[in-house]
Amino acid sequence: MKARVKLAVASYVIAILIRLGFGLRYLTARALTSYHIAAIGTAWSDLPRAYQILFLAMIRGGGSGMLAVAVAGAFLLAYPFRKGENWSRWALLLTGLTIDVSMTYVALAVQMGTPASTPWGVPAFGILLDVLGFALSWPGRSSLDDLLTVTR
Repeated sequence: MKARVKLAVASYVIAILIRLGFGLRYLTARALTSYHIAAIGTAWSDLPRAYQILFLAMIRGGGSGMLAVAVAGAFLLAYPFRKGENWSRWALLLTGLTIDVSMTYVALAVQMGTPASTPWGVPAFGILLDVLGFALSWPGRSSLDDLLTVTR
């Protein structure tokens, strides 16, 4: 495997692990995070039970989406990407960008509209990783290969 493809795989794996972590964190949440609490300006224990259920359902829904994209990405990377199927590069890029762009947008909207300080940089970093993985896995020789190839 070429060095640039190994870097592409590393980029995709990091993005997948970030999504997996956030997905599991949100999917298994028993309460809102500190930035969610800051956004609504009310202590978790002061919220009516119906609101708690609704808020948890929303963040678990987001967590489910992140987890689904992480699992899909891991599958794409392990099978079709590894076999060199070009369509898998596009699938990795588009699934990753779909979740990362939407999560960045949501986090920035909450941060700009409330007193909360959200972790918007994490999904924004995912966008960078998605694009980097896609670019590095481009078929054919590039000048990047020359930089990464150890001269004999």
